Amino acid sequence: MSKFVELSRGTADDDGTLTLTGITSDYPVAIAYFTDVVPIDNYADLQYRFRESSGSDNSNANYNIVQSNLRTDRSSITAQYDQLGLSDRDRAFLSGSITNDANKGMMGYIKIYNASNSSEPTHGLSKSSFMSDGSGINLSQVEGTILREASTVTGVTFFFDSPSCNIESGDFILYGLKN
Repeated sequence: MSKFVELSRGTADDDGTLTLTGITSDYPVAIAYFTDVVPIDNYADLQYRFRESSGSDNSNANYNIVQSNLRTDRSSITAQYDQLGLSDRDRAFLSGSITNDANKGMMGYIKIYNASNSSEPTHGLSKSSFMSDGSGINLSQVEGTILREASTVTGVTFFFDSPSCNIESGDFILYGLKN
């Protein structure tokens, strides 16, 4: 029977980044959960990079992404940017522009596969829900990410797209799924 094992956790408090580590070959699947994530500024996009065994975040332009965005202001996925295919990116995405209004933090998770297998690409599957930047529109984003280069991934680093936009608050936890 498989079970979840807590690998690391963190609470953001005006931090530029938040990193969770602890993925090893003992865990074929890892899941990073995030809740109540709020940016210092409006119009911020939550993003992530995989952390490698070297202790650095992989910022090479080797992330390929497919993304679907569901919105409460439309009944179907029909508009430009509701579905995206992105290649050669240096990060993966968890939201569009979100608000920093009280009680409107975002939440979601990333399932991480093949992280400790240095001969295979690392895969991420994320789902998130957030309130758009002051418009009152609820959005949900589903994304599949592949880090095309084969490397050993030991964790994930969260950050907002602007270097000056810190993570005002949020709770993050990384679990490994042990067989």
